[in-house]
Amino acid sequence: MNKLLVVAIAAAALATSARAATPGFYSGRFPVTVTHSQSFNGLHCLVLFDDGTDRFPHSGSATLAGTESGEFQIIGHTLLVSLEVVGSGQEVATFAFSAPARDGMFGVGVWGFLQGLPIDSGRADFGRKGGC
Repeated sequence: MNKLLVVAIAAAALATSARAATPGFYSGRFPVTVTHSQSFNGLHCLVLFDDGTDRFPHSGSATLAGTESGEFQIIGHTLLVSLEVVGSGQEVATFAFSAPARDGMFGVGVWGFLQGLPIDSGRADFGRKGGC
């Protein structure tokens, strides 16, 4: 293999891994559309602050439209978000999102409302960072 080609491939790999490990890489406002839910369908805005404070290099605080607050983590190539909300009986409940994560973007994932049974859930389609 040509030495120049090998150097170019190695440089591209290093640039990609350096970018992925950069704090703040997943910080931003992400539109997410929930469908197939019993009570949460529609467009929402997930705000992430990636500062590496929650056991993984890409992790930190999360809010949903500035109201519910919680945390997020990128584990491998998977987004996991947990937001504390008030349940129907005024008890603590959880909104959860999970989706594939790669290069600062999220694929199609799921949303769930966790408060006993039955669980309300739906499909979560993420838009590009800065879209809300």
